[in-house]
Amino acid sequence: VLHVIELVGRALPVFIPHCLQRQASGSASHKSYSDDVILAFDIYEHDNENAVSINTYTAISPANLMFEDVCHLALDKVASIIILPFHIRWSADGVVESDDKKILRALNQKVLEIAPCSVGILVTRINLIPKATPTTSITSEYSTTRLAVIYLGGCDDDDEILCLAKRAMNNPRINLVVYHLVSKDCIEELEDLMVNSDGLLQEMKSAEGVRYQQIFTKEGSETACFLREVVNEHDYFIVGRRHGISSPQTDGLSEWSEFPELGVIGDFLAAPDLNSSASIMVVQQQISRKKELNGWIL
Repeated sequence: VLHVIELVGRALPVFIPHCLQRQASGSASHKSYSDDVILAFDIYEHDNENAVSINTYTAISPANLMFEDVCHLALDKVASIIILPFHIRWSADGVVESDDKKILRALNQKVLEIAPCSVGILVTRINLIPKATPTTSITSEYSTTRLAVIYLGGCDDDDEILCLAKRAMNNPRINLVVYHLVSKDCIEELEDLMVNSDGLLQEMKSAEGVRYQQIFTKEGSETACFLREVVNEHDYFIVGRRHGISSPQTDGLSEWSEFPELGVIGDFLAAPDLNSSASIMVVQQQISRKKELNGWIL
């Protein structure tokens, strides 16, 4: 967990590994800029004992160089994925609480460009819709999370979200649905995809406890209608960014896209007029380049 803080004035950049800071101070009471962040993730680690291990860091640097701290740490730790918060945050009643276009959005865009691993942009909303399983203080640990994967196929980003879905389907507390959006004009290509998908899609289709559903759409407007129908049936969505990739299923939607970092489907699901309380993870597989970019070998 990396807490990035903007450096102001002429002070030098600082990088703090809090695990070493605690060892040096002999206790966990050492004051830090990141106390609230550290506490939140300590609680998360405690609540998910034996499943999660948390290491917290703080990086204080100029806003235009924050992406370097993120990418250097990911490279040093050989991370598989970097998860970044979307720059807009909503309150419990759906009103925009903060919109950090200047720093956070610029950070996200730069990390997407040069990250040494896959990247997920997390659009977080507070879910106010009652779940299928009642949640109380006694039974909350047995509540079900309704997760939907929107899969189109034909790109690395969609392969990545299938890998994440494969991990999620092993959790009995996750109710997983895979919506496979198929163009009505590409039935033959669908058959080839099912044969050449390295078994991931076939595994999703036949897995016990996973609902796989093919949705046939002709263009973006039909896809939009379908998403409106199911958006409030789920707590979380995982979608591929699919940047620069056109497909019949999303034809026309890109013209209304406001946030390219979310991709066409992610941008639609995050739109305020959708009146959704579902959170969205937009995933981009690492971009492979065989050149040097601003000192980074990619």
